[in-house]
Amino acid sequence: MSEIEPGVIIAFIVGSGVFLISFLSDFLFGKKDGPFESYYRSGQLKKRGTYKDGELEGLCEEYYKNGQLSEKGIYKDGEPHGPFEGYSKNGQLEWKGTYNMGEECGEWVEDGDLWVTYDPCPPDLQELSEQRLKKLKDFAEQMGMEFSAKGDSALLESLSAFDLFSQSGVKITNVLHGDSEQLGYGEDFEVRILEHIYSSDETTCTQTVIYFRSPQLSLPDFSMRPEHFFHKIGSVLGYQDIDFESHPTAVEFSKKYLLRGKDEQTIRALFTDKVLTFFAAHPDVGNGHLPFWHWSQYEVCVEGSGDQLILYRAGIGIKPEDIPAFMKEGFEVFRVFARKQN
Repeated sequence: MSEIEPGVIIAFIVGSGVFLISFLSDFLFGKKDGPFESYYRSGQLKKRGTYKDGELEGLCEEYYKNGQLSEKGIYKDGEPHGPFEGYSKNGQLEWKGTYNMGEECGEWVEDGDLWVTYDPCPPDLQELSEQRLKKLKDFAEQMGMEFSAKGDSALLESLSAFDLFSQSGVKITNVLHGDSEQLGYGEDFEVRILEHIYSSDETTCTQTVIYFRSPQLSLPDFSMRPEHFFHKIGSVLGYQDIDFESHPTAVEFSKKYLLRGKDEQTIRALFTDKVLTFFAAHPDVGNGHLPFWHWSQYEVCVEGSGDQLILYRAGIGIKPEDIPAFMKEGFEVFRVFARKQN
């Protein structure tokens, strides 16, 4: 074991080419810090989450051998702390409830009916949707932005250019809309901060997205996401991954991110050494101002299409009080890709 470095992937070819895969995460070597994924012998994802100082922290998900989500919930200091949901093997929601540092609290629901009621949860544990709505409206007013509880058909049509919004079952809620003049920026853009909600038979996933539209953008269609373990296996099976090897920083970028798009030549021209260096260092450099340690454990996802650009972290919803920091991060990425005005 001492001869194998952390993060090594071992793949075996069996019979007709079935992969048996073992991922040696850092925590096997005594570190227990950062994101991890574990797998069944079939190669199917079994569990994923994040460790902080040896304890589970943030979102943790468990899966059945058939690939369906089994359970998801939030941890704090190694204890369940926040909303949890459990699913059947065919993807149906079976139960949901809330933990307060390992203890059940509030109402727990099973098969759609109230199951049991525990002592009330602390008021700051699970923010009510009405409170969140009010905070978002107040923030929009403070910034001089418009607010809408849901996205209109024109916005949905524009966003359909992106992979994130191309699936069925997508909803857009809590949209903040402004422009560079309202926000006091020298560039020329429209910006929206919105909540993207994707629902399927298996699960519901929410993330906060920042969306730019600007004449200073002229982008090929591309998507850039963290290059996780299953992406590396996918590249063996024919997934497209545009890699860079011109210098060490470029190699570091390609280790961190899966970059895809049809027009490889134009995408390579867009991702100059300056762009590669920015994202290779991100988020440790570009994201140091963000208030939650675990944001830095989830590299940004970025997609571009023509005069449009989006940024998000998969599965991460931003609290209203943290939107200014999220916007600042978004503006940093916008400037990386924007052309200078004449």
